[in-house]
Amino acid sequence: MALDPTSYETYHQERLKHKKRARWDNPHTRKAKAKKEAIAAGAEGVTAGPKKPVVQMPDEYLPPNKILFIQNLPLDTTKDQLNTLFSQYVLCSLKAL
Repeated sequence: MALDPTSYETYHQERLKHKKRARWDNPHTRKAKAKKEAIAAGAEGVTAGPKKPVVQMPDEYLPPNKILFIQNLPLDTTKDQLNTLFSQYVLCSLKAL
């Protein structure tokens, strides 16, 4: 269906009004607004819902890296000793903190 320019403008304005009204009348939006207003008014029995949990990606889906963290080493361990120990494995580099 082809619209002439004047009909298109009329249609476009009506469509924008409809979209705005539909967003306002969205049941999820109305429920959230009502809950916020009840919390702000201090209504009893209404509490803020729990925040969405942060979902962490399991290790098997993460890309591999070449960082090895070693803890609980004796204080007298040197970088040369670690280089000697781990030189048999393919590492990018050894960095001591």
